[in-house]
Amino acid sequence: MLHWFRLLRIAGITTLVSNALAMLASTGLDFIDIVKQAAQSGTAFIWVALVSCGVYACGMLWNDIADVSRDAEINPRRPLPSGQVALPTAFIAGCALIALTLVCATQLGWRGFYMAGFLLTCALLYNFGGKHIPWLGSSIMALTRAGHALFALLILGNEHFDLVLLQMSGAFSSGSSSGNIAGYAANQYPLFLGLYIFAITLISELEHRRSYRWELLIGSGLLLSALALVIWQVATSVLLRDFIVERQATQATLLIIAMIGGSIWAVGRLASILVPAIVHARRALIGVFMVRGLSGIILFDVLVVLAFLPLLALPMLLLLPIFKILGRMGRMD
Repeated sequence: MLHWFRLLRIAGITTLVSNALAMLASTGLDFIDIVKQAAQSGTAFIWVALVSCGVYACGMLWNDIADVSRDAEINPRRPLPSGQVALPTAFIAGCALIALTLVCATQLGWRGFYMAGFLLTCALLYNFGGKHIPWLGSSIMALTRAGHALFALLILGNEHFDLVLLQMSGAFSSGSSSGNIAGYAANQYPLFLGLYIFAITLISELEHRRSYRWELLIGSGLLLSALALVIWQVATSVLLRDFIVERQATQATLLIIAMIGGSIWAVGRLASILVPAIVHARRALIGVFMVRGLSGIILFDVLVVLAFLPLLALPMLLLLPIFKILGRMGRMD
């Protein structure tokens, strides 16, 4: 079983959970309204969770199937090149996962089915060619993660999903007050997440191809830009403004401390790897950075949540030790 955990890189599932929570929080709804609307959507929560895990597992599994020859040379301890999992078995499991994921997606209606198909297509495009083209693979991966976050809105029902897609396509009108709440706030998160994922994927590419230091600098700059945008969102949030206007000094102070502390933590743990990599041009540090970059998605999402539902940030931080535990069970190499 541990071989399959390594093959599917199960630690990454914790980042899907944090993405979904950040997406739901960024709608601007309070916790009770989120729970109520999720309850009104019936079993949507279950199907969204199953499809999300299915898409992720497909991406990881087909990634190793596509790279089995390459891994035999540079990473022979991976489950497929080492023979711990047979290639035909992995191939059958990969096909079955795609089919099961699409079947589960039909339970969410045509929106869920087409979104699942889109996400699976992006994952396969990345695995079979996209990741070998500089910058294109990063763009595909960013689009996949941003789309995955949007997919989580189906937990609340079709209305929220449609509102966000309409706004992001430029067709959103401010005719309804509920649309303004669910549209404007939620529009920002997928874009910020996409930028973060683009940056860490771009940097990860530099481990196994001819690269230039300026690419590492650009990737680092984009990463800091994504974090800066989220920090700015917290600093200018309606929640913090209300705390200040209503003179709720304790709440405002705690939120500011959490914002500053989380920002320093997120930037510091990434910079401690990126700075030596840039200064000494050490590719060996990129692998270490990737683990931190992936777990950093959780911290990134915690910062996002601070702007909307600060109390949700504390339980979300528990995903970090879970990520580490699962990462040790199925190493993220």
